Amino acid sequence: MNQHWQTSTTMAYDVLMFGNLISDHIFSDISYNPALSIPQIAIQKLAVAMKEVAPKYRCTSEQALEYCKLLRAEGEHISLQRVEEIVHMTIDRQASTVEDILRECSRSQALM
Repeated sequence: MNQHWQTSTTMAYDVLMFGNLISDHIFSDISYNPALSIPQIAIQKLAVAMKEVAPKYRCTSEQALEYCKLLRAEGEHISLQRVEEIVHMTIDRQASTVEDILRECSRSQALM
């Protein structure tokens, strides 16, 4: 059973790292461009939140989905202030989530 948890944890880590590589490739022009549009800034904020190294600060899949839904509902003429409000409502990590608890449980099981 421990081998299963270690394999699952390793696979989850590999998926996360692969996701980071993909987002770096897709958003490379956005990541280093100082003259971004507001929608590009919104995408950049999501990419940064999803690539956060510390799990307790990384946005969850659920938070990322909610962030995207709210941005889409606002439309292309969204203000930077509204983007910041949506960031704070969704992907700005202030408290633990169910996903955090499950991730921590899988780590604890892997160590046993």
